[in-house]
Amino acid sequence: METISPLSRSRSSSRTGGLEQFSGEYADWRDFSSDAGGYWRKKAKREGGTDLSGIAGMRYDPAPSLRLFGSVGRGTVLKPEILFCGSGMSLGGSSSRGKHVAVMRREVLQTLELEEGLTVVDGTVGAGGHSSDILKRIGNTGRLIGIDRDAAMLSIAAEKLTGPNVILEQESYANLETILQQHEMEGVDRILLDIGLSSVQLSDPERGFSFESTGPLDMRFDTRHGKPAWKLLERMSAEDLAALFEEYGEEPYAKKIAGTIVSRRETHPIRTASDLIEAVASALPAGLVANSRKEPATLVFQALRIAVNQELEQLERALDEVLYSCLKPGGIAVIISFHSLEDSRVKQEFRRQERWQILTPKPVAASPSEIRGNPRSRTAKLRGARRKP
Repeated sequence: METISPLSRSRSSSRTGGLEQFSGEYADWRDFSSDAGGYWRKKAKREGGTDLSGIAGMRYDPAPSLRLFGSVGRGTVLKPEILFCGSGMSLGGSSSRGKHVAVMRREVLQTLELEEGLTVVDGTVGAGGHSSDILKRIGNTGRLIGIDRDAAMLSIAAEKLTGPNVILEQESYANLETILQQHEMEGVDRILLDIGLSSVQLSDPERGFSFESTGPLDMRFDTRHGKPAWKLLERMSAEDLAALFEEYGEEPYAKKIAGTIVSRRETHPIRTASDLIEAVASALPAGLVANSRKEPATLVFQALRIAVNQELEQLERALDEVLYSCLKPGGIAVIISFHSLEDSRVKQEFRRQERWQILTPKPVAASPSEIRGNPRSRTAKLRGARRKP
């Protein structure tokens, strides 16, 4: 039995080698695409891996920024830790944590119209990808304020973003006004929000963000506040859970899944990702589960994470109050969203003509070459607007 090393980097022209990740915040390593356009999903596992025996015609999609696999032959086993679901993360490598790839870096810089001396807020600083680019443009006379709710992400950003002109705060971007008051600033020139889930967060098995998480189903960005996802599943009624799955996940089987969770939780408490995946699968038609091109629990995971972190409430508050009040006249706001629940709210706010001059009449999407190298960018939409006086 052959096990493929994550360090192999094949550029073979074979159409039966290579891994294709799917777009979205929850890419699933169990999904593969055939040349004929069908999707294969093999559940059988042996020797700690996923058996891909007999799968042929897998699309080879070489991408320079990803570690690729060589020819996948009959009887090959791919280890789950190698094929971890990591939107935008590098496959393989020596680091135990996923490598996050900031999306649309060139487009962000173009829309922000940066120059030396500006004060810029990265409201979702994450691993510091966008902020590193920003610092180079604003120079030593500029100032960068990096904000993130996740302490783990801030510690990574702090390794990259250094200097007396850098401020890092563990906080929500929705509380930017308070941060500016604490630092005696009246306004800023640019604000960037990249509202997506980091691959570093996905790759942490103890936090419950990914399907392969082994720890408690927590899902909180900031563990100092709020309740973990498993507590919501334990306490909410079937009606409230269904409403949550419908509103935040647009899940078509919301009522059935909610009813199943409530009926099962007395004897099968949902504490981990695998518990939730099992409960969702038991609520859905068997054919749908077997033939799904993505993990059937994807929308439920999304809905829970949004609810636990009050993501849409934070975004709405920023759009209604924070962006306009914290930007100086002529200042620019750039927002990257990854699903329609976010993008529709951003679009609606920027259409307020008394406040904003739209810089992107249509949302900017990632280029085909970026999508090949970073599948997570496939669903990203960038919108920018300039604050009117």
